[in-house]
Amino acid sequence: MGSTMAMYAWEGKKFQDVAEITVKRDPQRFRHGCATASADGTEIIQWFRSVAELTQYLTRMEPRRWGMKMGDLIAVKPRLVDVLTPVDVIGYNDKAQAAYNACVHPYFRIVWWGTFDELLEAEDTWPAALLASAKAGALTGEERTARLISYLQARSATR
Repeated sequence: MGSTMAMYAWEGKKFQDVAEITVKRDPQRFRHGCATASADGTEIIQWFRSVAELTQYLTRMEPRRWGMKMGDLIAVKPRLVDVLTPVDVIGYNDKAQAAYNACVHPYFRIVWWGTFDELLEAEDTWPAALLASAKAGALTGEERTARLISYLQARSATR
């Protein structure tokens, strides 16, 4: 009987053993990201190799970070799959984000998702606030990228 190889680094492991893998990744290499937040405002920014990895993580692992019990996760998982499967095909969108957030309420919510390039270029609420916190909002090009990378590295190191 052969062994099966995990598709993602976090697969087949206990959540407490892999909780920080996606947080500490380099967004220049793992270009798809999301930020999730609890009701009290605690935020986690994570990075993934692809949209598919991100949606799989949001379906299988992220609810556990925010305290969703296994029985509740099993009950909601089919709805999460229904909500996130179109994201794999058509990409990140507000409708899917709102539907996902409704499924995982009151545990947590997605506050942003997209690519690292989209984050660097975004002018909307959450990305603008992150860029301001990183003191990168007024910067452009490589200066903005370097400042944001530095900020994200410092932020993940303090976790």
